[in-house]
Amino acid sequence: IFVLVVIVITVFALLQLKNITWALLLIMNTALFGYLMKLTVDSGVSAGETVIGPDGTIIRRADSDDSSLASSVPQSMANQPQAGN
Repeated sequence: IFVLVVIVITVFALLQLKNITWALLLIMNTALFGYLMKLTVDSGVSAGETVIGPDGTIIRRADSDDSSLASSVPQSMANQPQAGN
């Protein structure tokens, strides 16, 4: 489908129909962006997948409640004084 759209846009460009060509290019770019964003969001929220952090450690999914976040803070960080105090 992508190749067919590119051929149609090329035909309009060769016929020097600038307005139609730019409109088709805009529509094609918008559709491609939307499709790639759909793939990105779908891959990010897929259930049951292992999430690997930037340092290579496995990140476990946190529960929806806030109490799980407090328990995941390491003790060395929990005992440090805060800068605003």
